Amino acid sequence: MQSVTRNAFTLLEVLMVVALLGLVAAIAWPDFWRARRSEELDESARRMKTLVQMCRAEAMNESRRYRLTFRLDGTIKVTRQHDPILAPHEYFKFRRPWANVPFLLEHVWVEALLALPEGPPPIDVEDELLEFDEFDNEPIAVTDLEREFELDFEPDGISDSLRWILRDDDGRGVEMTLDGRLGRVRIEPVERLTDGAERPEPLEEDEDEEFEEEQPELEERP
Repeated sequence: MQSVTRNAFTLLEVLMVVALLGLVAAIAWPDFWRARRSEELDESARRMKTLVQMCRAEAMNESRRYRLTFRLDGTIKVTRQHDPILAPHEYFKFRRPWANVPFLLEHVWVEALLALPEGPPPIDVEDELLEFDEFDNEPIAVTDLEREFELDFEPDGISDSLRWILRDDDGRGVEMTLDGRLGRVRIEPVERLTDGAERPEPLEEDEDEEFEEEQPELEERP
């Protein structure tokens, strides 16, 4: 009778494989984490671009202003005008799914911004990319602002032009430039901070902030 030989790993071999996998994971983890941070920065830029487009479209659709507030801790808040005629200066948060998601992901914030001078509305645009001239002024850190910066989208879709920088914990950054005349947003990378970046201290939530009550739509009578 022939003996049956069974191939199996010994406990020592299993422990060696586990140790090797742990070593590989420890070496690869920093690169994986940096790649994830980079993806958060790019995704946050895409969300900001979409947010601008949504605010502009909704302002034109509802004939009332939508507002993006750049807060002193680098976060973003979106509100809309309560009533263009009866209460034009009152702005409230509202319960739309697109307006209540994290616009900037966990490790990304607005580092600095710069209001751009208004230009004449373009009469004939042949190129899809409308570029701004270069300006000597540098974006101002949000922590150096005296107050929050408010960007209003008018019922005709026009807003002020603005340039801001998004930064992540790893020091990467992108510059976003909004042409308020056409609502176009340009995204370009900026120099990475080799020593990383320090996020501003978070602000306390405004406990008095309220959501605007949605008005029920009237049903059409037959």
